[in-house]
Amino acid sequence: MKKFLLDMFSDKSDINPKVVVGVTSFCTMVLYGLSNVVMAILGKEFHIEPIVFNGMMYTTFGALGIAGMEAIFGNKNIDKTNNSTGQKTE
Repeated sequence: MKKFLLDMFSDKSDINPKVVVGVTSFCTMVLYGLSNVVMAILGKEFHIEPIVFNGMMYTTFGALGIAGMEAIFGNKNIDKTNNSTGQKTE
């Protein structure tokens, strides 16, 4: 697990860590929303501090927005050459 996490957050990884953070934050927001609906159906109050929810919202927008911009315009930090052959990829 430790090796997987280190590989995921390295610059040469196929997995984009910004997407992982964004999706995790989004899933947390969805769980909050579902919990709020279930508690309302049961007639109980479910309260979360607005600063926590806003933090998750901005983290989701930021992480997925940056990942989306990298997908559109390309990530200039990633080397465009294939390490095994040395040929330039597009």
